[in-house]
Amino acid sequence: TNISGKKTLFYQDDEETPFKEEITYDHTHTMEKAIRTTSALGFILRDLNHELCSRFVDELLLKDRNAKAIANPQIKSRFSMNACLGEGNQHFYKYSLVGHIYILIHIILEEARKKLDLNIDENVNVGMERILSRPTFYGQVNCFPKEISALKLASTAINCIKKFKND
Repeated sequence: TNISGKKTLFYQDDEETPFKEEITYDHTHTMEKAIRTTSALGFILRDLNHELCSRFVDELLLKDRNAKAIANPQIKSRFSMNACLGEGNQHFYKYSLVGHIYILIHIILEEARKKLDLNIDENVNVGMERILSRPTFYGQVNCFPKEISALKLASTAINCIKKFKND
């Protein structure tokens, strides 16, 4: 497989002529870098076309004791905030659009829709609510072994759907 290189030109004194040219094969995704940087500062990117997924992830984030936000009453000092200068709290990344928790919750919702033969754009219905509120469903899908319990996912889904309907 032929993979094209990425050409980088370096300019110093003259904007017309580069003093150095470098070809690399490191194709890091720019958007992922932006998401990783901003999520450490507490900004979390969501896909609002999948509102249920975003709300579900937000509910999990609110219950996560390691993702401490500014003004959280559990923060006694800057040290306990788990924030390093220039880095922020890296824990928020996994809840962002390309983080593993967001992606796995998206997969879980897709599996629930497949069970019910729902279109991706359809909102929560009674069947979806019934599936997502049962811990056995999360045990079958098994997306978070030893990370998030099926019981916690089911209770989070119940709270999320309640708020979703209320809004």
